[in-house]
Amino acid sequence: MKTRTIFNFVLTVVLLPLVFSFAQDDEELVSPEVHPDKTVTFRFRAPDAKEVGVYTQFTNDYHTLQKDDKGIWSIRLGPAEPEIYVYGFVVDDIELADPWNRNVLVNEWPTRSIVEIPDDKPMYYDQRPVPHGKIEMNWFESKTLSVNRKIYVYTPPGYEHNDKSHPVVYLLHGGGGWEFIWTEMGRVNLVLDNLIAEGKAKPMIIVMPYGHTPRIAGENYRSVRIQRFEKFFLNDLIPYVESNYRIKDGRENTVIAGLSMGGSQTLNIGIKHLDKFSSLGVFSNGIRNLESFKNTHGEFLKTINDEVDIFWLACGTDDFLFERYESTIKFLKENNIQHIENTTGGAHTWLNWRKYFYEFAQLIFKK
Repeated sequence: MKTRTIFNFVLTVVLLPLVFSFAQDDEELVSPEVHPDKTVTFRFRAPDAKEVGVYTQFTNDYHTLQKDDKGIWSIRLGPAEPEIYVYGFVVDDIELADPWNRNVLVNEWPTRSIVEIPDDKPMYYDQRPVPHGKIEMNWFESKTLSVNRKIYVYTPPGYEHNDKSHPVVYLLHGGGGWEFIWTEMGRVNLVLDNLIAEGKAKPMIIVMPYGHTPRIAGENYRSVRIQRFEKFFLNDLIPYVESNYRIKDGRENTVIAGLSMGGSQTLNIGIKHLDKFSSLGVFSNGIRNLESFKNTHGEFLKTINDEVDIFWLACGTDDFLFERYESTIKFLKENNIQHIENTTGGAHTWLNWRKYFYEFAQLIFKK
């Protein structure tokens, strides 16, 4: 009884006031704060820190914050062009997301935070007053990989209220991504909602799987992951999708596309299986080893002009894979392989990939 009394005293007199005080402080602290002039104030509470900095995508630079007498570090940066940007704090050499911002970019390395700078008019990826499709999350068994797999699937507006079939895009993420990243950062559902409402894109189904395969002890993961993902894709993923969604028959109704690692997977799977895909979209990547690729895919490359409707490649000039992209474009030209190249500014970021999908989605399924 005495122990419980002491506990209640500590809880009521000591702990609860502290928790309440911290909660009040957290409610008062706003980060990031986007101002009407499109500048942004970043704040971080760290009374004992020696230095707090922030890296922002819209400045492409690191900035040191200033501390006030309450131990709150802050800085105001910008203005920034309307877009969705990534940023992260560095507190005494430790990289951190913003603890007062729920919008995060989850990668397989340190998590970063997101700040959105709105425009005076709706952006192509904004939610607008148009009919909306749905995003479903499904689990299914992969017998090829001996694991359960999760996929995200976009179905176009009205899908659940009719019996229409639709073409399908298998959309693949990059090496640091997850199956949900194309919806969270790419906003493919909103992009397509808007394009379909404007008559710029056909209603379509988007399938977004997890692109990594399980690691097995003693194996060289890099040497087997591409082949293992290909087997999963062909033997498990496509049959599951075709059994559970109303997909139009025929290769002319099937497209594969992806960014970075997903672009490499697109090249590997798509070109070897031209009987299954009518268009290929490669974002921020290219062919790693041209000689090996030609030896492996030479027979398929002979018929690619007759088989593929759209072979679309895009990359930014500041992308660390731009040289690979350039050499791939040169290779395609030298071998008279029809393609569409979209060389842009920018780096290996979602600032480009959102736009790439927006442009690519307007080209496919037109025949």
